This record gives sequence, structure tokens and C-alpha cells, in this order.
Amino acid sequence: EPECGTIGRWATVDGVMVHYRDRGAVPGSNAAPMLLIHGWLGSSYDFQALIDELPRNRRIIAPDLPGCGLSQKTGIDFTPDYYRSFLEHLLRTLDVSRVILVGHSMGGGIAVSFAARNPRLVERVVLIDPDGLRGEEGPLGVIRRLGLIVDLGMALNNRLAIGFAHRVNVFSAPSRVPREYLDPLALTCLTPQGRRAQAQITKQVLGCSPIDELLPKLSVPSLVLWGEGDRILSPRWATRYVEMIPDARLVMIPSSGHMPQIEAPRLVADAILRFVGATRAGGYGRPPQP
Repeated sequence: EPECGTIGRWATVDGVMVHYRDRGAVPGSNAAPMLLIHGWLGSSYDFQALIDELPRNRRIIAPDLPGCGLSQKTGIDFTPDYYRSFLEHLLRTLDVSRVILVGHSMGGGIAVSFAARNPRLVERVVLIDPDGLRGEEGPLGVIRRLGLIVDLGMALNNRLAIGFAHRVNVFSAPSRVPREYLDPLALTCLTPQGRRAQAQITKQVLGCSPIDELLPKLSVPSLVLWGEGDRILSPRWATRYVEMIPDARLVMIPSSGHMPQIEAPRLVADAILRFVGATRAGGYGRPPQP
């Protein structure tokens, strides 16, 4: 079992088998659950360090998006609209009426799309190094539109290559890549079904439905968190998000790259708790380390 009472569960969501982490709230808590949406090539594991830092008095739900992690990878037409609809079906399946929505990278764009169209289901929005603005991905966005290159890249992917890419590009320092990080990543993109699913997601989801027009429609308070050393999505885009969202604030996370929730989970947790007006009265998910 994962730490801090986080339980791996399964649910059939709109006909798709989905794996998700569920850290239930302590009895008597009425705080809105947090729904954590991971990014490209990711899984719910990407949030485990953050979950460990959040108080136990709040329920936390982190799915492996369809096509990722342990969730079903076949028989799905991956599109931005599909993922928005998936979140609607997920909340209905889990009987959750309102959430604090946290999205990282590609999951940030999905979170914006969902919140802009379902304001009654969302109390607040937290975007961690989000992706989705026109031009934000730079040349990489162009490469992702080249289908044969994407297919070839996914077919040739291996643990050595993805490990090197994360040490060089994703994290601010090689020593910050958790030793166990490649295991859930391999489940997402190194199995035959995973390779095909990730190729489809890369071609049909990333950059295919820019969220520029949706940001001004966000009607809930929003927090933008950005790793100061992000080499995947430049921190210069952070100001653009805050300027376009009516009620938004920005917190830069020092000594972090594209995944501050892994590199600096306590800083990210503290920023989120300040934003939602919560305290650590409910206790950490696990005891502070000596």
C-alpha cells in the first residue's frame, strides 16, 4: 500500500477501466476534495510526494488518466474534449459534487477546459506549470504534429532514454529524479499499448485545443505555480496566465524544474494551503522527516 493512507482503487468510468489514488479524509471533514490531474507521459504517481505533504483532513483523488499509468489504454478516442468529459464522468462515478482542481502541465490545460465549462463543480483551480497556450511549447509543438516522427519516437523509447531526458530537461538537477520515478513512467509509455496510446495523445491532445479563449472565462479563484528552472515550459509564460485569468495569483517555486510537486512538494503544498485558506491543523499526510 502507498504511504499515508493513499489507496489504489479501480473504477469503470464511462466504460473505461481507470486506476486512481484515493486518500480519504478523516471522519467529520467537510472540505472539498482535491482532484489532481497529471501531465503528458505522467500518472497519479507524479502527485504522491505532494499528497504526502497535504493534511489528512482533506480527501485527495488522483487518477491515472485513460491511456496512462495503470488505466485502460485501448479503445479510446483521445481528444481534449474526451478528457474534459472524462473528468465529468469521474466525479459522477465517485459521487463527488465539487472539487479543488489541481492540474500539472497537460493536466493544467485539461483543468482549465473543465473548470471553464463546469464552474459549479469547481471551487478553486491550481495550475502547476500548465500547458495549453498557443505557442507555449515552441518548436516541440511543431514536432508533435509530425505523426511519423511521433510514432517512431514512441516505438524507440526505452528506460535509458526517458531517464536521461528527465534528468536533463524535466528536473532542475539530476540528483532530484526519484529512484523509483521510472517505474510508473514505464507503465505509461514503454508497454506496447502504452506506446500506441501516448503516440495518439501526443498527436491528438497536446496543443490541439488552445485554452487562450477559456482563461478569461474562469470564474473561480485560481493559483498558478511555476518552477523557476522549468526548461520544458518557460517560466515567462506564467505572467501570461495570470494576466488572462480574472482572479489569479502567481507563486514561483525556487530550485524546481517542470515538476515542482516532486522536487519541492512541501513548498507546493504550503502555497496551495495558503491559497485555499487551509492550515496544517489536520496534520501532514505523513510525519515530517527528521
